[in-house]
Amino acid sequence: RVPFEGERKAFLTTRQAPFLMRDAGDVFFFTAMSWMITELWKKRRYLLGIVIPVLTSVLMEVYQYLFHCGDADIDDVLLNTFGVVLGVLIYRLIIEKIKENELC
Repeated sequence: RVPFEGERKAFLTTRQAPFLMRDAGDVFFFTAMSWMITELWKKRRYLLGIVIPVLTSVLMEVYQYLFHCGDADIDDVLLNTFGVVLGVLIYRLIIEKIKENELC
C-alpha cells in the first residue's frame, strides 16, 4: 500500500480533510509520549525517547493487523514517528534551554 494514498483520494473527491483531526491527534499523543520519556531518563534519554514510542507504535499496528481490530496502517506508524521526533526536538531545543535558564 502507498502511504497516505487513501487520504489523498478522499481529499481529492470530497475536498474535505476530516482525517486530519485523527492524524493530528496521533502526532500530538506521540509528541507528548516522547517528551515525557525523554524527561524521565537521564542516560540515553534521546535514544529511549525515540525507540520506546516508535516500538509502541509499531506493536500497536502489528496487534491491529494480527487480530483484525482497528485499522492497521503504515500511515499511522509514519505519523507517530513524526510525532516522536518532534517531541524529542522540542525537548532538546526548547525545554532544555528553559530548564538551563531557570537554574542560573
